Amino acid sequence: MNEELGQIKYIFSDKTGTLTANKLVFTACAIGDELFGMSLEEISNNDPQTQGLKRTPTVKADKRGKNEYSFNDTKIREFTIKGAQGRAYNDIQLYSTNQLSSLNITNQQDVIFHYLYNLSLNHTCFVDRAKKVPKIGLEKQNYRPLDSESSIRQKQKKSILKPNATFTQMHTPNNANNMNNMNNMNNSNSMNVNVNVNLNTKNNVNFNTNVNNMNNPSNLNNLNSKKILSHPNNPNLKKNIEFIEKTMTKDNDIEDDFNDIIYKGENPDEVILVDAARHMGFIYESGDETVANLVLLKENGGNNVTQKIEILYTFEFTSTRGMMSTIVKMDNNYIVYSKGGDLKIKRLLAANQPFVDKILEIGNQLSEKGLRVLLLGMKIIHEDEWNEWFTNFDNKMKGISDEKEINNFKVEQYEILERGLTLIGCTAVEDKLQENVPNTIRELQTAKINVWVLTGDNLPTAKNIGSLFILINRHHV
Repeated sequence: MNEELGQIKYIFSDKTGTLTANKLVFTACAIGDELFGMSLEEISNNDPQTQGLKRTPTVKADKRGKNEYSFNDTKIREFTIKGAQGRAYNDIQLYSTNQLSSLNITNQQDVIFHYLYNLSLNHTCFVDRAKKVPKIGLEKQNYRPLDSESSIRQKQKKSILKPNATFTQMHTPNNANNMNNMNNMNNSNSMNVNVNVNLNTKNNVNFNTNVNNMNNPSNLNNLNSKKILSHPNNPNLKKNIEFIEKTMTKDNDIEDDFNDIIYKGENPDEVILVDAARHMGFIYESGDETVANLVLLKENGGNNVTQKIEILYTFEFTSTRGMMSTIVKMDNNYIVYSKGGDLKIKRLLAANQPFVDKILEIGNQLSEKGLRVLLLGMKIIHEDEWNEWFTNFDNKMKGISDEKEINNFKVEQYEILERGLTLIGCTAVEDKLQENVPNTIRELQTAKINVWVLTGDNLPTAKNIGSLFILINRHHV
């Protein structure tokens, strides 16, 4: 065996799933003319020692099979959930080929919405429901979660045994009224509390809290009132817990009703993109080949928008095409949403693009960081164009039986509707390395074994990956 191993001169390896963990993380994106998730300074750094993205070993998904999501930019949710419109755009109007249909893009929110429609509709994923996880309530807040009532009663007993452990109410007429207010706080919008806590080893601590408009969650987040309301010796503890859980809501809790959704599909890139859209407020809740049910989250979860969108046709992804598209009917508009590699999408773009230069610049810089970049485009078509195309496509497909001819015919026909796209953004996904990949390759090279890696990435990404794998010297790129 050792003699045979000593004769090995070359190792040929795939990249995805072999040298990488195939655990994808949505890292950054460009929408319109703005970058999200990373700063322009980060992606424009050309220092050969630091320009590559710092790679970390794969992180396992949680117990429910959820994907890792570490996208650290919440600005997109300002547009989707809170309704911000952003900068206004002038004269951005998309027309169908026959000029009979048009679609206006008036501001940043419009572009972001179409970008997220692309992610949440243009895929072949399906929804798998995990075991329903109950709402956690206060556990997600920025302070220690309240203890259960039983454990708090145990703490009460222990605190009684400690010398000098007291919970004293300041018995002035005003404070007596304040405690009465606490008893009836569920029926009140304001509360005044003055409590003196002495816990033996600590000095007296006074919590003087004046909470106005208790229905405003930010008041409880920013004041010490939660410490008073959840104190183990507070006689109104149970009511207080119920009140705080009812009134305190944060943005990252509003999708709790959808925390049992797990996306699955043959292509992990699709899964991570649909899941990213979910975190940004566009939830693909259910659907099939003909319809997609979306939930658009809104602030405080009270006015979520449910949309049932008709899926007319999906142009599947193939290695030959390097892209996929979905045609949808939404608000009487017929829209083509496409995503794919940069070379595949760029040749299908229409003239006079409003965002093309900025998006391609950002996309190239993200590729140089070793991220997997996809371009996203859209196009509006008229109903007559769609009906004519589909009738012609369906009739000709019936007369073709050879599989190779069918594939070639599909590529030709798909591009009829895809040609003339408007570029609206790009995605950047990190595929985390398997542990010890660079060290292993270094050891093989020390043994005079040549390592070759096959990748379908574009050239900037491939160069960066080669440097990360120590296959090539960054200074030689």
